[in-house]
Amino acid sequence: MGNVSKEGASLAVLKTILKLSQMCAESKRKRARLEHR
Repeated sequence: MGNVSKEGASLAVLKTILKLSQMCAESKRKRARLEHR
C-alpha cells in the first residue's frame, strides 16, 4: 500500500509538471505571435 501511494503521488506531480510546461509553451507561442504582428 505504501509503495502504491508513493507512486501515485509521484505520477500526480509529473502530470501537474507536464500541464504547467504545456501552458508555458502555449503562452510563449502566443507572445511570439503577438510580437511578430
